[in-house]
Amino acid sequence: MPAQHCPVCLTPVPENPRYRRYLCTSCAARAATAEGRRLVFSNAGPWGGFVAVHADDGSAYDRHECFVGGRPCYADEARFGGIVIEAVPMELIFNPDDIEALLRAAAAEHPDELLSVFQTQVGLWFRPERRLLIVGRATNGWGTFEDVEGEDIRTQFPAKTALDASQRQDWSRRTLESIDGDPLAWADGHARRSAFVRVARRIAIGLDAPMVDWYRHVAWTQLYKLGRAAELNPSEELMDAQLPICRQLLARELEALAPQAVVFLVGCGPTADWFQWFDSALGFRETARHRVGRDDVRYGFVGQTRAAVLPHPQGRAETPLVEAALAHLRVT
Repeated sequence: MPAQHCPVCLTPVPENPRYRRYLCTSCAARAATAEGRRLVFSNAGPWGGFVAVHADDGSAYDRHECFVGGRPCYADEARFGGIVIEAVPMELIFNPDDIEALLRAAAAEHPDELLSVFQTQVGLWFRPERRLLIVGRATNGWGTFEDVEGEDIRTQFPAKTALDASQRQDWSRRTLESIDGDPLAWADGHARRSAFVRVARRIAIGLDAPMVDWYRHVAWTQLYKLGRAAELNPSEELMDAQLPICRQLLARELEALAPQAVVFLVGCGPTADWFQWFDSALGFRETARHRVGRDDVRYGFVGQTRAAVLPHPQGRAETPLVEAALAHLRVT
């Protein structure tokens, strides 16, 4: 029995280590644009290449991104000819078991504190092995109260409610529903007031993401997934309670997303080294260290993924940090 399945319909497919998320023939034939227009992909000729057209009128479609059954996918020339369509890895976003584990870890320690969960967010056009994973320190004021057309979709909660299984499941559902069809659309609007987002944006663009919709080509996560609902970093007690789970989650995220590069904007100096609690668990191999202003920047690898560990950019010169990251992350 094959160990690999079509990520859209779950039909067993022949195992292919290079294309772990490729679609079966039936699902690949349903590829369409975001507006629902069917697409046809082919090679440019016997030598290969990539051509995409709209099925209804044969007009050119100048992108690789497509949708199958509402699932974001990416079409490209296969290594030995032909076309392969792979699903963008969204499964990490929809994982209520992980959320519940985080809630249970914190509930007994901070029963009256108002908390929020930051789930991994994958841009619509994130492409495994070609794109950037951005890692911050912790959720900071994430999950504000909202009301959309009379529907309560709050993702902030008192920790003690997580002691009750039914309420815990309800908060898991609310958290997942708060991530819409364009998970990182919020990021671009934060660039004016957030040094973190500005630096992340410039690094992503430096790694060939387009300027206009750069946020759709990256994935975003945090070291610590559970934080205070107020705009504060989690307390040391709250970090300690979730640390074992967060180490496992981040390692799994890196494995599943398989980014070309990962940048940790988390601090790596002697007084603010958040990464020190994760580097060994991730198997981080440091290859160099560089001084930028008053801070150290660490270069290395997590598996085959290039990694740069930078300080949080708030209050620091941003251009030297961007240049230092790209010096290691950009593949020439």
